[in-house]
This record gives sequence, C-alpha cells and structure tokens, in this order.
Amino acid sequence: MGKLTWDPAVFGYTLNANGDDLTFDERDSAPFVQKCQVVDQSFSWVHPTRIRVPWEQTIFYETHVHGYTKRHPAVPEHARGTFEGLGKKEVIEPRTWGDIS
Repeated sequence: MGKLTWDPAVFGYTLNANGDDLTFDERDSAPFVQKCQVVDQSFSWVHPTRIRVPWEQTIFYETHVHGYTKRHPAVPEHARGTFEGLGKKEVIEPRTWGDIS
C-alpha cells in the first residue's frame, strides 16, 4: 500500500522557486505516495445490480475527463469537458470499439 511522505517531489512544481506553482518539477514522486487506501472499512462490496463481465473481456483504462467528453455526441454542450459529462449513460455504458470516432 505504501505511505505518503511529504517530499518536495509530490507537489509537481518546484517549491520556493520563482513562479512557485507555475514551475514544473520532473522528479519522480512514486516512491513517496500511497498506491491505494481503503477509506470505508465497513463497505460490503456487494451491489445488487452488479454487471458480470468475464475477466478475459474486461479492460481497465485511465481517461482524461475533459478530452473524453469534450466532443462526445451524447454529452450536452454545457456538460462537455466535465465530470457531469462523464456520468452520462451513453458515455459509461459498455460498447464495442469504434462506436465513437
């Protein structure tokens, strides 16, 4: 799990530099940050409508909220580029590759 260590590398910018948080720090922060943390020990991990997808058909990926929703045709203009847009049914429902160009 790891432990958070407040090292200057975790800030992403050079502390006490001219321009302060407008600078960029290229140091690797990985050795100093937690890899995960369980917040609610009482969470049951049971969901009544769990979708059962076989592991061999499961893909985990990271996405950039702004970029993923900015031009998505199912996201209303006011919600594009926002977490609200990411929560739209058409954005999160399972689909096949190539549905959106």
